[in-house]
Amino acid sequence: MENKTYKWLSFDEKTLFGQSWIPNTKPKAVINFVHGIGEHTDRYSNWMPFFVEAGYAVFAIEYRGHGRSFGKQGYIKNYNDLLNDIDTLLKQSYNSFPNLPHFLYGHSLGGGMVIHHALTRKSNIKALIASSPWLLLTQEPPKWQIIAVEFLRKIIPGLVLKSTIKSDDITQNKNVIKAYKEDKMIHNKISIELFLSAYDNGKWNIKNAHKMPVPFLLTHGSNDNITNIEGSKSFYNNNPEKTNLKIWEGMFHELHNEPIREEYAQFIIEWLNTNLKGNV
Repeated sequence: MENKTYKWLSFDEKTLFGQSWIPNTKPKAVINFVHGIGEHTDRYSNWMPFFVEAGYAVFAIEYRGHGRSFGKQGYIKNYNDLLNDIDTLLKQSYNSFPNLPHFLYGHSLGGGMVIHHALTRKSNIKALIASSPWLLLTQEPPKWQIIAVEFLRKIIPGLVLKSTIKSDDITQNKNVIKAYKEDKMIHNKISIELFLSAYDNGKWNIKNAHKMPVPFLLTHGSNDNITNIEGSKSFYNNNPEKTNLKIWEGMFHELHNEPIREEYAQFIIEWLNTNLKGNV
């Protein structure tokens, strides 16, 4: 396996950090990965080898306001900028492997982003994967709070707040929680624009699930206290033809760091392999 890092130029000529994990032999397909809020791609350095060993190349991006990419932590001007960053990821991976099938895979906020990208933009991806996507929040803010934040958006659009994510909610793995707390590249910032856009688009994604153009693997832990499993269930109910929903009982938000991680990786790989054969 070869691990490379990149500095990619965004649509607005800013620097975005990316990295890839490539098999030593020719890959059979490419996975394009988008991480969650406040984190970065290094957190997946022990997750991607599962896919590389199964013959897949993986490309991942740190979108603006995160990791080693440009921008104020947790800040965006508008949500379309994030979708443009996904376009940058896809462009770079297609340039490296133009003749292979490409998949798009996102986690948490990244899961909501890749769903919205698939529903609103044309691409050549073969299929989509989202783990614990931000469609609904487990702790939904009261309506008055949303109204207040929408008011602040008009007068202080660049305001950045602290996110309410608790490290103990990400996984049951105490070692992962410890590393998360000590990680200097992790931040707990989210701008008003990012929060409201993700919040509104999550609901929009559920209502427009019937528009999903590609096969879609949707996974969620039943004990997720960050993103609401009911959002994933509602999406599935609105498009059971294209959506394969897998609920992992008793698991928390980061399924890739839960006790079932090896079984979970194999489940995704089998779904990818089946999709490549055209049987999904």
